[in-house]
Amino acid sequence: TKGDGTPVTQADRAAERFLRSALRQRYPADGILGEEDGEDAGRSGRRWIIDPIDGTRPFTHGVPLYANLLALLDDDGTALGVVNLPALGLTVAAARGLGCSANGKPVRVRQPSDQGLREAMVMTSGVETWTTGQLNALGAAGARLRTWGDAYGYALVACGRVDAMVDPVAALWDLAPMPVIIAEAAGRFTSL
Repeated sequence: TKGDGTPVTQADRAAERFLRSALRQRYPADGILGEEDGEDAGRSGRRWIIDPIDGTRPFTHGVPLYANLLALLDDDGTALGVVNLPALGLTVAAARGLGCSANGKPVRVRQPSDQGLREAMVMTSGVETWTTGQLNALGAAGARLRTWGDAYGYALVACGRVDAMVDPVAALWDLAPMPVIIAEAAGRFTSL
């Protein structure tokens, strides 16, 4: 357990060490920020963001919806984003101006319906931060809310399987890959 009460596993630490080592070898001038080992400053103006296991708590319970997240930030924002869902055999990746793919095949968000939120599938990382009013409003609009979101929810949006992902409480490493992934899949990433 980390100081903030959240779980951490040997797999979290090993995955981050592996990614840091590979990035340092290939891009020694770049900075690296990881959830488990903090920040190493760089001198190139580029910074890699690592979440070695997004969804550690589900991971520790055997739920296969955890992900490895990697993003590259530069002066213009997120240049590269990767969501790897190893238990599902799915990797969603995007680079600015190059589109978004799932296992190497181009993907796009679902096209908006002329019915607004009616029949929309909305994912969330958890309902504990939602107010009763927010839940009621979403239901009244006709949307269907589902959980087990986290990175998996964003991957589903990028692949056009669900309409939206709402992540009310998240850290930089939880979201760093998502702006470029969603944008390159022809969607919109925004704050509440």
